[in-house]
Amino acid sequence: MNIDTPTKKILILAANPKQTSRLRLDEEVRDIKEGLRLSQQRDKFILQQEWAVRPRDVRRAVLDFRPNIIHFSGHGAGSTGLSFEDETGKEKLVTAEALAGLFGQFAKQVECVVLNACYSEEQAVAIAQHIDYVIGMNAAIGDKAALEFAVGFYDALVAYDPRYDTYSRIEFAFNIACNAIQFAGVSGISIPIMKKKPHLGKVEEQPVIKPVDESLLSNDTVSVRQNLSQEDVAPIEAIISNKQSTSTNQNEPNSLDESRLSSNTATLSQNHKQSFAETSAPANIRLPNRLSNSISVLRNKKSLIGAGIAAAVALTSYFVFNFQPNLKGASTPTTSSSESQPIVNSSYQKSCQNISINGDELSAACAQSNGSYKQTSIRVMGIENNNGELRYYSNPRTASTYQGSCHNISISGDTLSATCAQRNGSYKQTSIRILGISNKEGNLSYET
Repeated sequence: MNIDTPTKKILILAANPKQTSRLRLDEEVRDIKEGLRLSQQRDKFILQQEWAVRPRDVRRAVLDFRPNIIHFSGHGAGSTGLSFEDETGKEKLVTAEALAGLFGQFAKQVECVVLNACYSEEQAVAIAQHIDYVIGMNAAIGDKAALEFAVGFYDALVAYDPRYDTYSRIEFAFNIACNAIQFAGVSGISIPIMKKKPHLGKVEEQPVIKPVDESLLSNDTVSVRQNLSQEDVAPIEAIISNKQSTSTNQNEPNSLDESRLSSNTATLSQNHKQSFAETSAPANIRLPNRLSNSISVLRNKKSLIGAGIAAAVALTSYFVFNFQPNLKGASTPTTSSSESQPIVNSSYQKSCQNISINGDELSAACAQSNGSYKQTSIRVMGIENNNGELRYYSNPRTASTYQGSCHNISISGDTLSATCAQRNGSYKQTSIRILGISNKEGNLSYET
């Protein structure tokens, strides 16, 4: 398979200072190199490694190599910084502000920064103000999980094919990497987090309908539009007006009254009997089947431009009646107020450990009465993404749908957090308490 992918440069920075716990950094880099070597697109990626890096080494390596992806492997210390080495090999902490200040100077070329280090979320947040994608860890991550994540990330990065794979290359690789942790049977799937530069918080693959810039229309087009009489336009305007006035009724079916549209478009057609060569809608627009009859009637206009205008009017009517910008994965049940949510708080977090979540599947090791722990899981029920907010359905036993339009899903105790898409295409950080789940003799279950 030959995918037209520009050559990408990957810079790996590794540091394991003296008096810090030994990490399997050499194994991590070896497996990353092996994955690149085996890839069908290996010629499209160049890998460079820097070991025992000091702060100045980072600057020099980026200036010299000009990478597209920067990968740091080592220790993190939360708000105090990432662990590099000093001149004697001992630990030298570098703050989030310093890292963001450096990497921000290379924002034109650096597409992604991966911080494969414990407690590196604060650094990821700071760097993401300048770099499109930044990956960090929101807690301590085990050596095995960190290795599986890194290898899975680069395996997917080099194999990405936009013809088949969803989201961007980086997002696809991140999702595969998180799954690699779970696939290996180790804990930590909810620890990696991805931060995006603010302008990237848009839902991909969402159609955008741009309004016509009337200043770009020819005089002929304006003339044709002016020739449309009030008698032509009034029936459709009446339909639109009626729809808008009744749109607040949530019980109204979200469908187009075809008989009304057809009769009105027929009236419009009767006022323009002149015929000309048949035209069609623009190739990049798929017209709904229910509009086919109406569009065919509207084709009988004075000119090709006139037909396009008429089709646009019919399309406008259709979208006013039918278009509701539902998010991917969202469903139609009406959300409830807080009064209709389950009133029983979850208690599983008091007797369970290693709590994690993958989509809507909650997993944990829960205590039994004999003192042993049992691995168990359950589907989180009743939660949706309501325009960037995690909310409960009116029926809390409805299957959850938030996982279809939310990313970076994580859990802490009984609090579910995620970055969820809004209807305007941006993303919003949101959280909600999972209610009603308890530990019953080592099994996660809902209170009845």
